[in-house]
Amino acid sequence: MFSGNFTQIAFGEVLRLLHAASQTGELRISDDHAMSASVYLKGGHIVHVEADTETGLDALSVICQHVNAAFSFEVGTLSAQENLAGVPTKKVIESVTTRVTEINTLRQFAPGPHDLILYKPGKSLDHLDTTPEDLSLLLTADGKRSAEKIAHLNGKSFDQIVQALAKFNQAGIIDIQKNATPPLPDEPMPTPEVADPSAPLPDSPQTTAVRYWRGKKIE
Repeated sequence: MFSGNFTQIAFGEVLRLLHAASQTGELRISDDHAMSASVYLKGGHIVHVEADTETGLDALSVICQHVNAAFSFEVGTLSAQENLAGVPTKKVIESVTTRVTEINTLRQFAPGPHDLILYKPGKSLDHLDTTPEDLSLLLTADGKRSAEKIAHLNGKSFDQIVQALAKFNQAGIIDIQKNATPPLPDEPMPTPEVADPSAPLPDSPQTTAVRYWRGKKIE
């Protein structure tokens, strides 16, 4: 069985090999149970793709994002559907290879979840291939919030925003202050002790009055 990991051989190269060998079967892909996908080939041609709830080209895009996924190829397994039968396999492979290369390049600019993100005003945003939703992340990038905190404030997970932040970093839109560990929580201020009003007061030291008679001290 042909199997491995996309860290050893890239997704696009796996498809290229199966296409060149005119293979028929199912390429099964999984990423620590976070994603499950299948690519079906018939005579080396990609005829059907599904990944989680996505199908076709959208499913391929999902698979490309999981650059650490494991794969195995089951020879002879056919799909009941064919959503990519009309798309040239060579063009699909070229698109996959380009997309995976882009993602791997972006990973070099990606922050860690605890890194602090600072937006640098004045930089042009017109040339960026991004969405208004991604741009809204910059509103909370004040240099004091971590990437994970920014994701939380925008109702997303860190994994959902990391590519957008990588694009911003590559374009010089943000500064990233590396921080491998989360900041320690602020130490609570010590609570001052309050005296119990019902407690008895401490005894005052006893003093003995000194008496004198005609200039002499009386014991």
